[in-house]
Amino acid sequence: MEPTFAEHEVTANEVAYLTENHLLDMGVTSVGDRVRIIESTSAFLRGERNRKRNRDIIKFSGFTFFPCTKWVAPYYHVSESYVY
Repeated sequence: MEPTFAEHEVTANEVAYLTENHLLDMGVTSVGDRVRIIESTSAFLRGERNRKRNRDIIKFSGFTFFPCTKWVAPYYHVSESYVY
């Protein structure tokens, strides 16, 4: 499989954008191989999107005073997908 990518000058950056037609043009005739390549690259791209969405946009803390106890400093994280 590696020689096929090297022959067609496909680098790691381009693998994620290969379609089934690209793989057929490159000579990957096995349906199973094409499915595995496409699924692997799709999973990789989903993981990248999730990492970007979950990256903190801002972090801050606030102080809350509970009578007869102590100061509490909770930390808040804001990302594209959630606040915690």
